[in-house]
Amino acid sequence: MAKKREIEEEINKLPQISDEHDPHAILIQLCGKYIREIKEYIDGNLTRPEYYENLRPFLTTFKELINTTKPKFDTGGGGSGSSHMDSTDSQALGGITVGEVRQLIEEKRLKELPGLVPQNVYNGLISGFAKEWEKICLQWFVGFRKYALEFITKICRRHFKEYTKTGLYGQAK
Repeated sequence: MAKKREIEEEINKLPQISDEHDPHAILIQLCGKYIREIKEYIDGNLTRPEYYENLRPFLTTFKELINTTKPKFDTGGGGSGSSHMDSTDSQALGGITVGEVRQLIEEKRLKELPGLVPQNVYNGLISGFAKEWEKICLQWFVGFRKYALEFITKICRRHFKEYTKTGLYGQAK
């Protein structure tokens, strides 16, 4: 027992390691700072505008691509259902005439009150013009993912660049 007490006294005499020299504490601090910085971008912290300034072209492109799918109404057909081009020409150009819309409403009308457009007409027109959205979104997400990974890699490099030889940088990246 005396030997155990003697060893404990010797251990207690050793200098205590402070957090600034403890490798585990240093690692936790590094990771915490890295995660907090990424969280600031995710949360929309406006004190870091470079992320959003660089993101703006991606959002503009996305908006433009989605806008290419919106219906182009050709009002040249008048109210009779006839138009200066036939319906297949109009639809091939991504457009639809007023007459075609009226004809569609009449064809799809079931029990709706006069003057009300059947819900299935709305659904059909929306799904018809939105069918390209999935492809557009997937293409956009591929580009955005590349941008986001490059941005996060830059942040990672800033936080862990001095640890490239230890493998910490590679693990964080």
